[in-house]
Amino acid sequence: MTSKEDTPMNEHNALLKKSRMTRYFIDAVITLSDDIPVDAITLRQVAAAAGYNSATLYNYFQNMNQLIAFTLIDRMSRIWIDASKLQGQLDGSLNHYLGQWLAQCRESFQHPQLFLYFFQLEEKAQIYQRIPDYFAVFPEIREQLSPGLLAQTEETDFARKNQNILLPCVTEGYFLSVDVENLIAAADILFGGILLQILRHRTDSQAPIHYTQVFFRFLHSFTDSYRQKSSPESDKLYEQIEHWDPSFSFLNSFLI
Repeated sequence: MTSKEDTPMNEHNALLKKSRMTRYFIDAVITLSDDIPVDAITLRQVAAAAGYNSATLYNYFQNMNQLIAFTLIDRMSRIWIDASKLQGQLDGSLNHYLGQWLAQCRESFQHPQLFLYFFQLEEKAQIYQRIPDYFAVFPEIREQLSPGLLAQTEETDFARKNQNILLPCVTEGYFLSVDVENLIAAADILFGGILLQILRHRTDSQAPIHYTQVFFRFLHSFTDSYRQKSSPESDKLYEQIEHWDPSFSFLNSFLI
């Protein structure tokens, strides 16, 4: 007979097992997506790659759509965590905006096929709506996010999410509100185009670093055309990215 005192421990162990098993299947999708288009991956392939049978996988996911959603959120959570860290290192809304792009390039350029799938997905809200379910399995991820980044995860509208990232820059006078849509569109087009370029050069281990520099070179160019006042701190960050030493680990090092 289970005592009341044992119940919290049992629940804790059950959550640990669920998070561990969920991680196995997410990692399997990530590995497969490096070589197979995301929409062509099957549950059977994922189960086999994780070392389990399909029946076990169905204990944790209803279908492939749910598993893909969790995988995308898991990769995005790495961006949110890195962006949260950068917010503590960088001053000003413009640098926070650039820091979010740096975190996004750092993660997505390592898994271009997975992020291109998300980028081209029309119903992104269906992914965002599963974020609370993901946090229920991995509560430690939620705890690592800054208040601002945590608030962003609660927005399910993709357009408003992008606008919210730039609004502090408008408030601080770096951009005009009428230019926000143009800035978002230009950055999105640039980002999608670079993902395609990386997919063409997947055998080049330095491609993620090189294309991060390319992205920021163009980002610097078109944001400057809209910028309403100077930002020496942001110019310094651009300069650091431009002269990034490729010998530094792309996975473990930021520029700051």
